[in-house]
Amino acid sequence: MFHGRHVRLTSPHVITFYGGYLKSRVFISKPRTIAELRQNIKEEIAAIPEQMTRRVTENLGVRLEQCLRNGGRHLSELLFKN
Repeated sequence: MFHGRHVRLTSPHVITFYGGYLKSRVFISKPRTIAELRQNIKEEIAAIPEQMTRRVTENLGVRLEQCLRNGGRHLSELLFKN
């Protein structure tokens, strides 16, 4: 049974990671129109390294397994590990 504290290790965390990554890449060229912005987003999504996607997916799996082992308790030792 899980405790009252929610452990948020779902797809929004993956989306947040990629969102921050994409934002840092998309705005390098300072797009001036929506069309330029959209094109930059498409190009940067296509350029995400496969290895990065694998690492993000594996990391999420590790966190979910740890959550199950800890019975839903706080995962600060895992979440803040470098």
